[in-house]
Amino acid sequence: MRRQVTVFIYFLSAVAILLHGCTYQRTERRIIRANTYFEEGDYEDAITYYTKALKVNPQDAIAYNNRGLAWGKKGDYDNSIADFTKAVEINPQYADAYKNRGLAYYDKGDYDSAIGNYTKAVEINPKDAFSYNNRGIAYYDKGDYDRTCSDFQKSCEMGYCKGLDWARKEGVCNQ
Repeated sequence: MRRQVTVFIYFLSAVAILLHGCTYQRTERRIIRANTYFEEGDYEDAITYYTKALKVNPQDAIAYNNRGLAWGKKGDYDNSIADFTKAVEINPQYADAYKNRGLAYYDKGDYDSAIGNYTKAVEINPKDAFSYNNRGIAYYDKGDYDRTCSDFQKSCEMGYCKGLDWARKEGVCNQ
């Protein structure tokens, strides 16, 4: 009897592993399809397939992030922010989700929330030139030119100088 129980436990473990593998493959196929739709600019179908993948694996922070990007491309910033929020709830160290949520807040005109998210992104990943640059843009729109120039300078030191070049050309930041 004991041997039968042991064999049964091993059988259940094997079935669970196989089912997990099948679930993973289904999720991966949906993510690949969603990413393809996104790259083609078909954001509605991308959202559909990210949603299908999330039904199979609701803990996939990357799928939430990517779906948030698709919502943003459609101009639906509230859904975009909700997905980025879910991504950082799942993975609080997901710097790109903070950066992307910052973009969505910026596009809504909420510069303070954008700055807060870019700040969190650079706390997690201090080498993210784009977050510094984007935060500099938000500071500019708030009229805080000292912080604008500081962030553009940091971004440029990391190799991304578009913001600083523009600000110098416009006379916002000194040479």
